[in-house]
Amino acid sequence: EILTCDWSSDVCSSDLYALTTTGQNAVVVDTLAAREKARAAGAPTRPVSTEGHAELWGIYQKETNKDLKGLILSTLGMMGASEKIIEVAKTEKDLDLRNRAIRSLGNMRSTLSGQTLLELYAVTPDVAGKKTVIDVLGMQDNAEALVTLARKESDFQLKRMIVERLVNMPKNKAAQDYLMEIIK
Repeated sequence: EILTCDWSSDVCSSDLYALTTTGQNAVVVDTLAAREKARAAGAPTRPVSTEGHAELWGIYQKETNKDLKGLILSTLGMMGASEKIIEVAKTEKDLDLRNRAIRSLGNMRSTLSGQTLLELYAVTPDVAGKKTVIDVLGMQDNAEALVTLARKESDFQLKRMIVERLVNMPKNKAAQDYLMEIIK
């Protein structure tokens, strides 16, 4: 039953929570990995209740296993729990998990995540995190946000990376206007 869990039932998240509290993290990791693999293969998913978000979020907050937290984070992203993903992106101390949350923001509409990504870029101390934000904004074709970053960025390598993303948006007026501006 756990492997076919659709996260819309209390039973599923309760079972997973019980497994994590009894030290059976391997089963939970396998379950979440199977769900992620099935979704990637195009398996149909059902709408998820906000109760499912809350319960899985509770498990994430209590969990110490980094791999399991990563899978939970991916599942939260698939569930559309944008507020939880944003919270992780802003507060997570582990750089790998934080960058994974930032990448999950790339799967959301840029109208929802664009401003958050700009805010994260401004407070992200490490270059890897900044590169992740640039990549995500590029994947979203969010030229306006990239232009905003390019105008403020003083690090040559990061600015170059931003410009490379803008070059890949030949039909975007904001991207083309900025590129013409820096050519002059």
